[in-house]
Amino acid sequence: MNDTVKIPLAGILQLDDVGWDNGRDLRLRGQASRSGLPRFHALEDYQVLHEIGKAMNSSVFVALCLGDWDKDNILRNVTGATHDPKGWDRASDIDIAKCEKYRDVLEDSEYIDYSIHGLLHGNYDKDGKLINEAEGFNIKRLEDGSYEKTLVSDEYFNEHLDAFMKLYETWGFKQPLTTYIAPCGMGGIKEEEFAHICKLLYDRGIRYWTNSGLPFDAPLKVYNGVACVKQTAESLKGFAAPWDSYDVDPETFPQFLLEEKKHNSALLALHWTNVLRFNPKKNFEQVEPWVNYFKAQNEVFGYMTARNFEKSVNQLFYFWYADMTLDGNKCIIDLTEMDKNKIDRHENLFYISFKKGIEPKSISGGEISLYEEHREFNTYKITHTGTRVEISF
Repeated sequence: MNDTVKIPLAGILQLDDVGWDNGRDLRLRGQASRSGLPRFHALEDYQVLHEIGKAMNSSVFVALCLGDWDKDNILRNVTGATHDPKGWDRASDIDIAKCEKYRDVLEDSEYIDYSIHGLLHGNYDKDGKLINEAEGFNIKRLEDGSYEKTLVSDEYFNEHLDAFMKLYETWGFKQPLTTYIAPCGMGGIKEEEFAHICKLLYDRGIRYWTNSGLPFDAPLKVYNGVACVKQTAESLKGFAAPWDSYDVDPETFPQFLLEEKKHNSALLALHWTNVLRFNPKKNFEQVEPWVNYFKAQNEVFGYMTARNFEKSVNQLFYFWYADMTLDGNKCIIDLTEMDKNKIDRHENLFYISFKKGIEPKSISGGEISLYEEHREFNTYKITHTGTRVEISF
């Protein structure tokens, strides 16, 4: 059956650390690593996100860091937020007109979606010394050399999220925020602690959390109503590009879809710098290589590119939980397990691919329509009403 019919993985491009002004890594000064790009960011760095998403017909999913946007010095009163807790004065340095242009590019685009990432991507002590870059979390090194990650405190975590939302709202961003991406990944977190944080996020309206290092061995799992999605598949760790590399050629990347189902991820999770050029005027030369990479992936049987992050995760529930069998000339899809695990933003819609020569003739339990045609297969959209779908061909 796997040679002729598949429920595909639906991938997207996800980029961390969008929003920094000075991109240079400032850890030697006791500050944040920022985007790692050794120059100030430019308008073209935002415009290219729109152009890539538009050319792919798939929204680029960005994780926002908003500390550099602090035009009202909000962070001066936020515990552990800055390297200069007493004298923080971003308001004197910020170029309001420049940031307004950046905001307008983001807000006017139909091809850029946002998530919460952080303020200044770190935790600082009362004197402004950088403790670590995992904003909101403590990191403890254990005797065996491994690490344990815990929340600083519920109050601290919520204070930073409150500050993020205040920055977001004072700049007039309007897109509802339903996804959290923690700085530095979640390696070392215990499942009980992780579930507790999901409850905090759920109470704030967050329904999705995506990171590397999540405490389960699957593409996704739901905790307290939050769909938690692993970032770039573990077998591909380090395959693509260092976090701070620019002028990247995605032609060097391997196939995104992995043979072993549990290792797959719905996100090609990289960093903002990875799609940029050192010369921002040449950013737009990057559009074609990124589009070509995803076009090539779209011809892989069992993969498709999603229109946006939420649709990607919606399809991931079917990719992971649906039980599909063949019985003669019928494809039977049992959605019982998917239905048990779905979240409150779930849409009863998924995609299925058939190799050329196999054409669905009828369906029970839903409606089917042709979605995309490819060289060796066609992909169909199914909307369903229950937990069992039968397709005759």
